[in-house]
Amino acid sequence: IGIFIVPNNEVSSEVSQWKKKFTNKFGNQLYIDHMPHITLANFYTTDLDNLVEKTKNYCSTIKNNLLIKINKTDEFSEDPITKCKTPYYVIDKNQDLLNFQEKLVSNISNFIESKFEINFENNNYNLNNNNYGYPFVGKDWIPHITICSLENKYSDSTLKKEFLKFRPNHNFFVNQIEIYEIKNSEHKKIEEIL
Repeated sequence: IGIFIVPNNEVSSEVSQWKKKFTNKFGNQLYIDHMPHITLANFYTTDLDNLVEKTKNYCSTIKNNLLIKINKTDEFSEDPITKCKTPYYVIDKNQDLLNFQEKLVSNISNFIESKFEINFENNNYNLNNNNYGYPFVGKDWIPHITICSLENKYSDSTLKKEFLKFRPNHNFFVNQIEIYEIKNSEHKKIEEIL
């Protein structure tokens, strides 16, 4: 299951254009075919109905007051999950957003079963995974929109360098949170919230 903030049309369109450039240059890379989104949490669930209900109830409390700011790009040079280079849009880590994500995961942790092994180099990820069923929570969460996870042989490409120099400039309030069932790269929408 994935719980995502869906960016506004302007951001989605711009991210999709970058994904297309990377696809044209490097072919199919991990995550490249995923819709533009900010992952709040990603896990297996023990009780989908209760999970959806709890998520809807909690998310209804934040209507139109969570600001997303995007003004730079970066990469995970050693992505803790893929072990590849993962270029992404940086989401400004404001306290409201971090609190929202941490409380959300905390609220639904009874219905979460982790999909991750507890063997991260970062011990905080292991502790979060143990406590919440998800490793990237609160201050240990890096909100972002992924372009793809690039095979290491492409890590010095000019396109990636061009992306890392790019300075997006977007501000929008969260008004779309969606829950997806994920099988491999296929995303099936289960619920639209807000």
